[in-house]
Amino acid sequence: MTITRSATALGGPAATIGAEALRVRVATPPSPEWDAAAAFVRTGYAEIYNALIDPAPDRFVVATRQRSGRPEEIVACGGMTFHSHQGFFSERYLDQPLEEVLRRVAGAPVSRDDVVEVGSFVAVGGSGAELIRLLPLIAWCQGMRFALCTATAPLAAALPQFGVPFVSLGRARPTWMSAGERLRWGTYYDQAPTTGLVPLDRIGDLVRACTGRYRFDNLDVALRRDLPGETVTDAH
Repeated sequence: MTITRSATALGGPAATIGAEALRVRVATPPSPEWDAAAAFVRTGYAEIYNALIDPAPDRFVVATRQRSGRPEEIVACGGMTFHSHQGFFSERYLDQPLEEVLRRVAGAPVSRDDVVEVGSFVAVGGSGAELIRLLPLIAWCQGMRFALCTATAPLAAALPQFGVPFVSLGRARPTWMSAGERLRWGTYYDQAPTTGLVPLDRIGDLVRACTGRYRFDNLDVALRRDLPGETVTDAH
């Protein structure tokens, strides 16, 4: 799937992407695109936090920009990890099992299969604003109900400005890490990161704000489940 800015889109104050076209793709491993995204995140964390991480999400959402006379370059990137037996990285910060947290927020049981973890976020310039808008939309398009993420204090504060409903679950403290592992994260935890959920059934304001903003190409849509109480019959 490829996403580009609509030619008629109105740019918001935080959506400074310049005159060059911004293109967003979803990269899966093994692929050169996924490898390039992982390298971009490693470099970003090293430069920003002096951290040594090895991101390995199921998919990367990659924003690239083509400048005149220069090769295409990555300007923003975020990882998406779906449920597996390994669990989600961010749930290690929770003081309750994830299932209990989901039940409390949703008011009903929620399957882990309905949750995607969003992380490994790195951006340069105003391109990060576009990815902040797009990641919840892409998660919704993947049939997810909740996005689990850990965001630094500045990023968590910015999410509502983009129409992203972030439900804070508490400060992300690395108390479970060994001293060696904590050292590898550099100054990241000095940024007061918070773990939270984005309920994807509450992104109506984001969808309205983005109407006419993007064009999705190469779509392949499959029905993940029927709606509750829905009966589908063939018309003859």
